[in-house]
Amino acid sequence: MAHRPLTSDRSHLCGPGPSGARCTGTALTCGTIGLEHEIRAFWTDTHVYFLFTSPYRTLNLFLPAQGAGDRDKLWDRDVVELFLGADPTNINRYREFEIAPTGDHVDLAIEYDRQKYDQSWNSGWEAVARIDKAAHRWYAAARSPRRHHEPPG
Repeated sequence: MAHRPLTSDRSHLCGPGPSGARCTGTALTCGTIGLEHEIRAFWTDTHVYFLFTSPYRTLNLFLPAQGAGDRDKLWDRDVVELFLGADPTNINRYREFEIAPTGDHVDLAIEYDRQKYDQSWNSGWEAVARIDKAAHRWYAAARSPRRHHEPPG
């Protein structure tokens, strides 16, 4: 199944798609008053989609943007983060996904109980972001194959 290009707006999430395509979704708002972040998650039989909306006062960025591949230590600047369990029998093993307002991103396989992370792990995800300076808000979107988020077995 062909996918539309990933964008940092809602147009690719559960919009018109191939006939018979199913999509389910949920939304969550969190953060401090005046800086509430919205996270939307949608999934089909084959992919998981995330859309983050994040207000800001100032941004702390790595510049210039790297533009391709994983950027190590991205968590040292402003990012949105997503943590998904990788092993239902061990909560200390999970997948971490981060996207910066510049579009830089990283996906990691974490083994917290062993104090290590594997940056070579590749979820096959796509990530994009954009900054709306006039509205003091930035947006990030991601699409990842579901096979990387299903429990083993």
